[in-house]
Amino acid sequence: MLHKLVKPFIGLCILGIAYIAGNRIYLYYTHNKAPILSIEGLKQDNYYKGIVEGKLVANNPYKIATSSAFIDGKPFAGIPTKPGSRKFSYSFSINTEQLEDGEHIFAIQCIDASRQENINTITIDFNVDNKPLSASFVETNYRIDQGKTAHIRIQTNKQVEKITLKTLNKTFNCYPDRPKSNTYECFIPIDCEETPLQHDVVAEVTDHVGQNTKLSASLEVLQFNFPKQRGFSVDNEKLSAEKEISSKDQVLFDAINRWAEESPKQKLWLGKFELPIQVRRITTPFGEVRVTPERGRYMHRGVDLVNMPRSIVWAAQNGKVVIKDRFAMNGNTIVIDHGLGVMTLYGHLDSFAEIEVGDMVKKGSPIGKVGMTGYANGYHLHWELRINGIPVDPLEWTETVY
Repeated sequence: MLHKLVKPFIGLCILGIAYIAGNRIYLYYTHNKAPILSIEGLKQDNYYKGIVEGKLVANNPYKIATSSAFIDGKPFAGIPTKPGSRKFSYSFSINTEQLEDGEHIFAIQCIDASRQENINTITIDFNVDNKPLSASFVETNYRIDQGKTAHIRIQTNKQVEKITLKTLNKTFNCYPDRPKSNTYECFIPIDCEETPLQHDVVAEVTDHVGQNTKLSASLEVLQFNFPKQRGFSVDNEKLSAEKEISSKDQVLFDAINRWAEESPKQKLWLGKFELPIQVRRITTPFGEVRVTPERGRYMHRGVDLVNMPRSIVWAAQNGKVVIKDRFAMNGNTIVIDHGLGVMTLYGHLDSFAEIEVGDMVKKGSPIGKVGMTGYANGYHLHWELRINGIPVDPLEWTETVY
């Protein structure tokens, strides 16, 4: 009875073996997909120091015959060269101290054992940073008038991940003054009504591999005697008409603050800012204290520039148009973002040039014409420069290269 069962069983085994062998032969000739590979522990564009632990993982329908690894095109002996299996994982270590600081390429290539010799190569660009971090303020004592700009710079011995700076009860970010520079800068607006005091400036510098250092400097806000004006008045009918056809000015200021958060983290400008019109005279300086029937006491947060009615107004610097609208006080208004939260505002325009929100404009490009829309009783251009929403004296930016 037993021998009657053994023969069919042996037959089935032979069939099974034949099926498996046939399937392997079929796969050997027909498999045409590259090996499935992944690398753990080493990530694209990351920075590393010391010993980096990684792992090569393969999960492939057909066994892999050979594997090889390279750093910057040179053989890396950290993984087996003949795996001979479909699934495997191999740990490896890279001693970054044997590499120069900077960019490197790690590559792994695997070839399967099929007739097609399917190949897959994966590469990872990574950076080595074994240099100890060093940084210092270019200047350690700043004395800045109310309404001006504090230009703070920090020098590092290498490019870093981030620099945060705390002063005036606020936190600021520093950015390279040009691409791949080791000099980082920050523009701090000093409000017209900032209390004259000595302030600490504390910077924390963090490199790409987590090393950090703290620096200290001082910032003294100086009292500035802004001029005073008795004020002027605008016809009530004109004000009422403006309010009916215009957005509220708070909408403008809220929009400027939102755009400041999204401002590019690099300069869009080059060189000094230019006066946006051919100036015949400046009728109202920055920071002038006014008292008017409609607005009470307030500080004039821009400069009023006069030229012929409807003369051309141009962009003071390269940038992106972020606001083009009409507002009750500022009238027809253009706002241009110059990067790093620096924006210029052009108010009371008679009309707009053929530009739209989102357009990139160059320094000197026409953006409108001198007018008296909004809270104005004569033709002039109201020009502002704001840093992260806070107005500062724009004329300072026409005299200094930032």
